[in-house]
Amino acid sequence: MNLSELFAHLEVEFDVDIPEDAEETLLTMRDIRDYIRDCYRDQGKDQPAVAVFVRVCRVVAAWAKVDSRKLQPETKLADVMPRSDMLIWG
Repeated sequence: MNLSELFAHLEVEFDVDIPEDAEETLLTMRDIRDYIRDCYRDQGKDQPAVAVFVRVCRVVAAWAKVDSRKLQPETKLADVMPRSDMLIWG
């Protein structure tokens, strides 16, 4: 699974569009949370940061097969990316 697939899962979970250059701009869990909150604000919805972060953690944890409790806002996607994808991506 690669980052494009992760972003597709996030798009479905949050009903938002994530740009094609997201791999260059959404590098941490905080970046993803903030991007999604901004999308919601643009739609006139306000979601608490904690609520969005918990959902982001659930999606990323399932994708990366890691314990969601280990994910922090500063966690870099590259640090949780499945090893087999690191060879292709990085």
